[in-house]
Amino acid sequence: MSQSSNSYDLLVSCPICKEVIIVTIDDVSSVIESPKQPVSITNVHGNPKHAITLFVDKKLTVRAVETSDIISEIQKLQSQREGIVEFYIPHPQDKPVDLDKLSKEEIIIVSLADGEKDMTEIAEVLKISIKKGKLLAEKLVREGKLKKVEKRLSS
Repeated sequence: MSQSSNSYDLLVSCPICKEVIIVTIDDVSSVIESPKQPVSITNVHGNPKHAITLFVDKKLTVRAVETSDIISEIQKLQSQREGIVEFYIPHPQDKPVDLDKLSKEEIIIVSLADGEKDMTEIAEVLKISIKKGKLLAEKLVREGKLKKVEKRLSS
């Protein structure tokens, strides 16, 4: 443990990786003067990343250590999602629909909706963003001009 100005370093053995790490308390007075004791201090470290939470009292003594590998779990979920692509496919109504009062873009979406083309293709034809195309298609569903907008996932 070392001390400099208003910071304080604690040496702690991490129960997850077994490494001895230095956890710096940047504002010692906030720990000492805190009405709620002990104060929790979280440190993220290691490879893969994980976290430990130290519970430190006003004498700057570590009273307990909690572990969490939530960071690893988040990274795992993100890497799993990276390969997944969402597609939105508008489906036409089974019967002809009235195109009055629709914008040019909406008319094109209704006419191109075949249950196979996705909004990426339709938005490209319209020269609009996929998000705008999806929002327009969802509006057309609410108005009864399209049957549905199906969401498909692909990796």
